Amino acid sequence: MKKEDEPAREGDDLRPEYDFAELKGKVRGKYLERYRRGTNLALLAPDVRTAFPTDESVNLALRSLAELASRPRTDEELGEQFRSLCDGIAWRKRNPPPTSAT
Repeated sequence: MKKEDEPAREGDDLRPEYDFAELKGKVRGKYLERYRRGTNLALLAPDVRTAFPTDESVNLALRSLAELASRPRTDEELGEQFRSLCDGIAWRKRNPPPTSAT
């Protein structure tokens, strides 16, 4: 039960017995480097995120690039594939996927 002298805490679902004063002096981000070593996340620039809005689109583009880089090509073939890739990016910018309301 709520005590009469306690102020109302709307939207606060933490229990009153949690004492955050005990947390002072602790190290913020103590495990951040360990977490980063265990993941392969990359921060995308805003313009790149616009061109590749989903994880799947980023992975598809990188797989395509890796495949192109691993095969020997003539200059003509490279030019055609580059134009095709640019056309796909331009199409994606003109037809962005619907955004979900969160």
